[in-house]
Amino acid sequence: MKNCVLSQNGQLLNFKGIPIQCGLTTVEAGDFSLNGSKAMAMEYFLNLVNADRCMRMAPKHSNHIVYGENNGSQSTQVFACDGIIYEKTNQGVLNFLHCGWKSLAQNIIEAGVKDITTWRRVFPDSIKAIIYGGICPSCYLIKDDVYSIFSRQNRNYKRFFKSTNEKGGYQFDLAGLINWQLIKAGLSKKNIHRFDLCSHHHCFLDFNYPASSHNGHKFLLFSQRRDEKKRNFFFAKLPGDNTVIAGTTGNCPYVILYYLKNKK
Repeated sequence: MKNCVLSQNGQLLNFKGIPIQCGLTTVEAGDFSLNGSKAMAMEYFLNLVNADRCMRMAPKHSNHIVYGENNGSQSTQVFACDGIIYEKTNQGVLNFLHCGWKSLAQNIIEAGVKDITTWRRVFPDSIKAIIYGGICPSCYLIKDDVYSIFSRQNRNYKRFFKSTNEKGGYQFDLAGLINWQLIKAGLSKKNIHRFDLCSHHHCFLDFNYPASSHNGHKFLLFSQRRDEKKRNFFFAKLPGDNTVIAGTTGNCPYVILYYLKNKK
């Protein structure tokens, strides 16, 4: 976790060294699963990130991207999609993408980059990206049907699949494929940053928590397995803005694309 820092009394895990606010909530901030989070929890989250409005994604596993209007305060708007593009006039633009294998197969990365170049009329190498890793290859096992979809699309995709001992089984490097697709879409390698964690097995222990407690060290991240009902939030916010974009964590990585006016 060299590229992250704990803040707000251990309630947020923020990405270091970037000009936008981007990070992950911990168990200290509460549960943000779609069915579990309450209005009070959302209000608490907004206070943590200094925002008064949350654009929340309910992933649909497609390449559908919506434009999020900023027309209110003290509210949460839920978008049923796999991408939210948000623009702050004369400041910058943010594209928040949910990248499961289905959305990647439907070229959501290419669509997301195109959205920003269209809105701002900039070249792709001016766009920066942050990859929240989601599930790592050793934890993400798929079958021949998924492998066949990608191998037929582009032979270069085969490098992101590793055969297992099980017949017709593969480990799938989602974050690696995302990184490759971002570069293929025109982004510079130096403008792509990645969270170095796995949402399946990485729990992130708080070693400041008293070891003599009955639980020992305290886990700060929910396990995020499919049968685990509690969830963290992955979020991003343009500097100085009062609107935050957020999505519930799970196996699928999120990608933040952003462009800031007059920022290098």
